[in-house]
Amino acid sequence: MGVVTVHGSATRSEVLRLAGVPRAASVIVATDRDDTAVLATLSARELAPKAKIIASVRESDNVHSLRQSGADQIVVSSETVGRLLGVATTAPTVVEMTADLLSPDAGFAIAERDVESTEVGGSPRHLSDIVLGVVRADVLYRVDEPEVDAIEPGDRLLYTVRQAPSPYGGAGPTPDKVGGVVSAPAVHRYTLDNGLRVLLAPDPTIPVVAVAIHYDVGFRSEPEGRTGFAHLFEHLMFQGSESLPKLEHFRVVQSSGGVFNGSTHPDYTDYFQVLPSAALERALFLEADRMRAPKITAENLANQVEVVKEEIRLNVHNRPYGGLPWILLPPVLFDTFPNAHNGYGDFSHLEQASIEDCASFFDTYYAPANTVLTVAGDFAVAHAEDLVARHFADVPARPRPERPSFAEPALTAERWDSHTDAYAPLPALSVGYRLPDPTADLGGYLAAVVLGAVLSDGDSARLQRTLVQRDSLVADISAGCGLFGDPLDARDPDPFVITAVHASDTSARVVLDAIDTEVAALAQNGPSPQELAGVVARWRAGAHRERDRVVSRTLDIGSAELLFGRPELAAELPDLIADVTPEQVARAAATLTPDARAVLEVVPGASK
Repeated sequence: MGVVTVHGSATRSEVLRLAGVPRAASVIVATDRDDTAVLATLSARELAPKAKIIASVRESDNVHSLRQSGADQIVVSSETVGRLLGVATTAPTVVEMTADLLSPDAGFAIAERDVESTEVGGSPRHLSDIVLGVVRADVLYRVDEPEVDAIEPGDRLLYTVRQAPSPYGGAGPTPDKVGGVVSAPAVHRYTLDNGLRVLLAPDPTIPVVAVAIHYDVGFRSEPEGRTGFAHLFEHLMFQGSESLPKLEHFRVVQSSGGVFNGSTHPDYTDYFQVLPSAALERALFLEADRMRAPKITAENLANQVEVVKEEIRLNVHNRPYGGLPWILLPPVLFDTFPNAHNGYGDFSHLEQASIEDCASFFDTYYAPANTVLTVAGDFAVAHAEDLVARHFADVPARPRPERPSFAEPALTAERWDSHTDAYAPLPALSVGYRLPDPTADLGGYLAAVVLGAVLSDGDSARLQRTLVQRDSLVADISAGCGLFGDPLDARDPDPFVITAVHASDTSARVVLDAIDTEVAALAQNGPSPQELAGVVARWRAGAHRERDRVVSRTLDIGSAELLFGRPELAAELPDLIADVTPEQVARAAATLTPDARAVLEVVPGASK
């Protein structure tokens, strides 16, 4: 039994064969680029079909590609910090050694410290530090283990520290404790002559690029009688373009080791691809080609109508709680067609869609002036600007459509409706309230974001403790901003939504009364400073973790520009959330009154 290390051309079969890979019981692939890891894994799998291959990947978006290449187990490097904690002990030197192994020059390192007296009795998950483990009586516990749910005197905490330089270039902060700002890539912003807004966010620390397009049209812009049209058109944009036949977009991206997708939202439709950085021009060409002229044919339209109908059957008609809350709640909460209709679409409306409808929709809403192009990742700004001009500057300009206001008057009385669900095993309810306009009152909106976390985020949240754990009224409950649970993902009006699945012997009114009790307590006294600090720390950690994914970062920058004209908002959110006070949360809770809400009750029906 022995270990052979290969440096250099590990993607070449002859090198791996010489290293003895055909006889290996296991192969570890650790490279400095994800595309190299994919190729090395492919070569290793061909030579050793039965070997166990463990591969490391930098970007979680590339896990699928590595899995397809033959890797049995994949380690995402951003998660390695937590996994290696298992080898750490109370000895500071061992922890220091582990930190050096993880980040000898820069990045996240592991540190160790004693607990402070003010932290005793609280949860390690609610601290401003990103705590990964707790050492108690010479035993290391993961932070989510019940034995360390409450900090005790004498405990030591293992937590992450961001070292300089910053991962986005330049010297970054080196705080004694995590909690400072994680710097964001500088965003270069300009507009082409045809009206296309361009955002460039270079990040040389990753070997990939992400290209995203946001069109300022979502299902709120659909004409009456054409419900589901925005989502249907999203599908059509993948059916070929001026220079590419049907399915060629798929083949080009996947053969380059990339991933892609698109999605439809209330106020926008986005498309993205993540590729190795050398393929930046390929991604820009793909998006420019279909912005110029997607291939809309009767055959493609008929085919995608059936695809969308099957998607609706799968996600809504034939599953428990399908469409809750985003399809079922809006007709109760709102009055106007843009806000209240089913964005997935009625089958009869989808079937009536014509080529002329598609052409008109494209000409109106898919104009460069109605669009934001975002590029993030490993590229030089000047080079990216040249490529953007080469592929997008000659896309014909068209007028930017006038965007109407979708605002509605506030509710003045409680609304109630019910929906029978043949597949639901238990009754459920979804409650909607109107949120402040984030453009006019961002502070009020963000206070509602924090309120949602105080109510339902984690086992120690208010509604979790009382309705789930103490009183067993509900099996599951959530609270937050937006129909899809994503704050700042839509313009005004946007709802604050509470959704719960409750026991059959408990009425919806009893559940609502219990919710009202907790909300009233928060309106009266607000959250405690310790409670708020824990919620904010957890929210900020999740936001930073999500922004580590280049695709999330790219989509967030683009949507922030499109919806609010502020691409920097995505990076500012963690600090803006940290500035929310207990008094602001109390004021947000005070708006959740019975006369300002709509309730959708889901009633289990007979099984089909």
